[in-house]
Parts: sequence; C-alpha cells; structure tokens
Amino acid sequence: GAIAAVIVAIATFFIIGILEIFIGIFHGAFYTWLTEENGENILLVSLSVITFGAIFLGLSYSGYEEARKNYEANLQAQKHNEECRKANNAIQIQSKQKVELLTQEIAHANDVLTRTLNTLKSYYQTNTIYEKFQSLVPVVMFNEYFASGRVKNLPEAYDRYEQESRLDLILTKLDDIITRLDRIENNQYMLANELRKISSSIDNLCSAVDSQTAKLQQISDNQEITNYYERINAINTSYMAWVTFNRKR
Repeated sequence: GAIAAVIVAIATFFIIGILEIFIGIFHGAFYTWLTEENGENILLVSLSVITFGAIFLGLSYSGYEEARKNYEANLQAQKHNEECRKANNAIQIQSKQKVELLTQEIAHANDVLTRTLNTLKSYYQTNTIYEKFQSLVPVVMFNEYFASGRVKNLPEAYDRYEQESRLDLILTKLDDIITRLDRIENNQYMLANELRKISSSIDNLCSAVDSQTAKLQQISDNQEITNYYERINAINTSYMAWVTFNRKR
C-alpha cells in the first residue's frame, strides 16, 4: 500500500517533468514564431523551463528507480519470509509427529522395563543370592567365578568377591567400570564383555529409532527393535518359569 502510493506519486512527478519540458519547447517555438523582436527573451524563458523540467524529470526518474528497487527488494523479502514460514510449519509438523512416535515408544519401553524389573525382583526374592550381593557387578563376577572354575559354590563366590574388592583387584562401582573397560579385562573379563555388548546394542537401537523417526514411521515396525523386545520377553518368560518352578519345590 505505502510503496504503491510512493510509486504513483513518483510517476506523477515524472509525468509533470515531461509536460514541463514539452511546455517549454512549445512555449519557445510558439513565441519565437509569434514575435521575432522578443524572441531572445522568450527563448531564454523557454530554455529555463526546459532545463527545470529536465532536472525535475531526472530527479523523478532517480526517485522512481530507488522506489522500484525498494519495492522489488520488499517483494523478495516477502517471498523469502513466506518460504521460511512454510519451512518452519513443516518442521513443526514433523517434530510433533516425531514426538508422538517417541512418546509411544518410550511408553512401550517403560512397560518392558517394568516387567523386567519385576522379573529381577522375583528372582532376588528367592534368596538364592544373599541380599548384599544382589546387583549387577557381583552377580556377573559370580558367574565368571563359576564359569572359570575358581569357585564351587556361592559362599566361596562371596568370599572371593569380597577379597578381590578389598585388594582393589576388581572395581565394584559401575560408573568406574564403564569408564575403564579396557583396564578391567584381565580381572573382570565377563563384565567388560557384557557391557560392551550392551553399549553396541544401545547404539544399534538408537540408530534404528533415528531411522524410523526420520521416515515418520512407527518405531515398533523396525525389525531390529522388534527382535530386541522379543528377546527380552523370552528371557523374562524363561526366568519367571524358573522362579515359579523353584517356589513350588
């Protein structure tokens, strides 16, 4: 609106400039023809009018060019802003869809986690392993002791674990273990190996999730994720069957 008004005004001045030049030329020609005696004076006036008109015309054209450039720049800016608005809207829509997909998957993962924790709790409640040692690090170490033939029963496993812990032969804090996997392989090989498997599995699952959300597809439709959940469910079912069997004995 404002730009259009400026252009109209400049165009009007442009026309006025042309008219003044035309009038100046006509004025000079007419009055020179009409009276030869005052021709020089009239011609001087005519030239003045023509000069003024030419200057006015030049200024008008300069103003028109500037307004035209500003108008085109404004149109370009409006076009760019519209493209940005559409792009932002598309990003917002995609982001909302991704959030919905991730929210669904988080709910599913939490459900599987809850069932797994309940399985672990049921297992520990059998008191097969003394309460003090009911955590990841000692349980994996016990498994390594038995697999390597270093102990024959759980009491021996308890004693060996506590002895190695006191002598700092093994790390017992999971945070320390995760940051020092390369250093614990000699004394805690099985634990280091399992943690590497877990890390690799997490990386693969994250890549699968990223792939599914990028395509805006259901995360649970990914075969790798489906296989992972099936393995977890199978393990939980197997362990719960063992717990149930031992409770009946």
